Amino acid sequence: ADGQVLSYIWSRDTILPLLMKYPRAMWDIPKKLTGTMRSAREIIYGLAFQPVASRLAGYILDNLESSGQDSFSRDMTLEEIAKVLATSAEVVCRLLYQFQTDGILKITRTQISLEDQLALEKLRTLS
Repeated sequence: ADGQVLSYIWSRDTILPLLMKYPRAMWDIPKKLTGTMRSAREIIYGLAFQPVASRLAGYILDNLESSGQDSFSRDMTLEEIAKVLATSAEVVCRLLYQFQTDGILKITRTQISLEDQLALEKLRTLS
């Protein structure tokens, strides 16, 4: 997380009466923690086993989906994108321009536009 995280450490004597009063929490807390662990596992798995080109393709497709259009503005620097993808800015730059050379994207200083969605989706599924 890039923002601040607030964490509480409760003693057994503090939390046990609450759990006894609200037994549903004894189910909800582990359920939430399990979901968080599964999400973390997927992220770690993606970083460890998914090629950078695949992660970048997924990042671009997610941004296109969020924008609801065939393009989105480049509001992040190459360094910021690289940080999200756990790689270097140089690799992101090289891949973006390779995607453009391959006719998958059109890249300007301010925008990334989709030219070949099928090819980008195919890249996302590489492993």
